[in-house]
Amino acid sequence: EFAIFLEQLNLECTAQAYRSALQEIVRLPGFPIEDTEVNQEFAVATKAAKGSVSSTEISDDLMLQGAQAFLERLQEKYPTLAKKIGKIARHMEASRIIVASHMHAGDGNCHVNIPVNSNDHDMLERAEKTAARVMSHWRRSFGRAWYRYYQNRISGPGKNGRS
Repeated sequence: EFAIFLEQLNLECTAQAYRSALQEIVRLPGFPIEDTEVNQEFAVATKAAKGSVSSTEISDDLMLQGAQAFLERLQEKYPTLAKKIGKIARHMEASRIIVASHMHAGDGNCHVNIPVNSNDHDMLERAEKTAARVMSHWRRSFGRAWYRYYQNRISGPGKNGRS
């Protein structure tokens, strides 16, 4: 049950990152706001971000792959905006929230990790909200929980853009 919750949360976080990327793209000077494909994608991302799409219907990985493919098509469709769209796509990928869990054999506890870029204030805020959702769900479902927060301070992104 907790794993299903995390899968749903990851889908919602990925959809939110995609939705934000689409919002940035339509704000680009010269982007035609009447692009119906973008509007359709925005509606799909919004629905998934709000939890109206189940992770049993589409995984966060498939959502991300679809988002990447669509943003690549937009780069081809609007070559004068391709560099800016590419930059937005890379930021979407690097700053989306991913919730991972694992068990420790030694203590038998479930541990949840939310890797973040410590130099991305918006990502830190979204991670904090996501952690609160995880803890709230855990407490409702299982009762007692321990919460430890570690922040890795670095001067820039680590390997894979995350610290």
